[in-house]
Amino acid sequence: MTKQISREQYDTALNLVEEYHRQIIIDSKIVKTSHLTLITEWEKFYLLSQRTKNALSLHDYGFHVETIDKETFQRPRNLGQHCWNEFQQLRGY
Repeated sequence: MTKQISREQYDTALNLVEEYHRQIIIDSKIVKTSHLTLITEWEKFYLLSQRTKNALSLHDYGFHVETIDKETFQRPRNLGQHCWNEFQQLRGY
């Protein structure tokens, strides 16, 4: 004889399956948008101040416009709050 599944077990399993489906959808969106733009290849790169362009171009940091955050952006020397504000304004977020 097989063991009966309770309503609570069914609900728990259903929640797990729904979470898995949400995860798949999110992962597929990430794959679809996986084309990331290097900052030095960004179409608005030339609009940055010379100081910012020099700091970003000096070494190949591999920063991507779409995913960079403030902490990562400011790792290179000479990139402070002013440069970050300038970048955010051009990026739009």
